[in-house]
Amino acid sequence: MGAQRQPLVELFVEGEYEAEFLTHLLPRAELDLSRFRIRASGGKEAIRRELHARASEDAALCVALVDADERNVPDAREHARHALGNPRAEVFCAVPAIEAWLFADADALRAYVGARGSRDMIDRLPLPEEIPFPREVASRLFEDDRASFGVVDRMDVAKASARSPSLHVFLKGLGRIVGRHPALLDDVHARSMERDVFSNLVAEISPATTVIYRTVDGTTFTAEQMIRHIREGTSTGRQYASDLLRVSRDFLTRQAQREARR
Repeated sequence: MGAQRQPLVELFVEGEYEAEFLTHLLPRAELDLSRFRIRASGGKEAIRRELHARASEDAALCVALVDADERNVPDAREHARHALGNPRAEVFCAVPAIEAWLFADADALRAYVGARGSRDMIDRLPLPEEIPFPREVASRLFEDDRASFGVVDRMDVAKASARSPSLHVFLKGLGRIVGRHPALLDDVHARSMERDVFSNLVAEISPATTVIYRTVDGTTFTAEQMIRHIREGTSTGRQYASDLLRVSRDFLTRQAQREARR
């Protein structure tokens, strides 16, 4: 007998754009598209009706992804679940909208749209989930919706997940549901913690306009600028963290040796 066919997971999203977005995103996260039936429902109320109609079916085979204007991912999921009628199905959120995920891998974004003269805008963007109107920002960067999928096709999902908690929770959750844990997400939490440690140390420097780093080519960075580089995991942020650790190591070694000679 042949292998038993695995059941499809019904993945409900708000619209056609979200559905197409996921067909580009899931393969980047090593998730098999053939395990999902992605359904563009036409808004949250339509998703609520769809989930209610399937209340008697296997809850593990129904998933919803909706936009949520809530910074804290657990709170966003709880509010979205309530808005959808507290379904048995698992509910995930894109914070504040799925377009924010386009900005989660800044390198992929620069590589795709940089030639269009938009690098300055990209460099000024905050972290994805802190962008208040990501849909409007995306409309200024891309001539149409389909053009934005080129960024998704280039996305480093591990890097993007480190900058967007809602993306990380969504991809990890889907992997758990289909029994296919995306290995590339394993080190995301550890890297995020490391960035938090360094960025919090720099955040203690006052005033934030203090110059704290100078590169070999003479470029200077303030504490405020360096926090951004660290949080985004740029080459400048990584080099600063490496130099900081090296200087700290040498200082502590010398201090320990002086203490030992007393």
